[in-house]
Amino acid sequence: MVSMSPEQALAALPNSLRGSSVAMPSESEANDFMEKVDEVTRLIEGLREGTLPPSYVDSKMQAKEDAERKERETAKKVKEEAEQKISPEREEQLKQRAEELKASYYRKQ
Repeated sequence: MVSMSPEQALAALPNSLRGSSVAMPSESEANDFMEKVDEVTRLIEGLREGTLPPSYVDSKMQAKEDAERKERETAKKVKEEAEQKISPEREEQLKQRAEELKASYYRKQ
């Protein structure tokens, strides 16, 4: 596999993409992607050479899918919990409104 620096990769881009508004991935995103590419390449090479059984590749892929699904579910749960939390400003507004309603109730009695 050919390894190149980010500068070399940028230089290899066609001119039509260099000035585009497409956001370039961060270095960590690029490294994560390259790690995934390397892993898939190793698995394919192992299958091609006969050193890895298909069941091993299947189990690796299933484990990866399960981990990604769990990560998505966790992120979704965290997001939902964050959305349900009341901001301190809103909490103060609700307390004031409750006091107003309580005072109004006692005045009517």
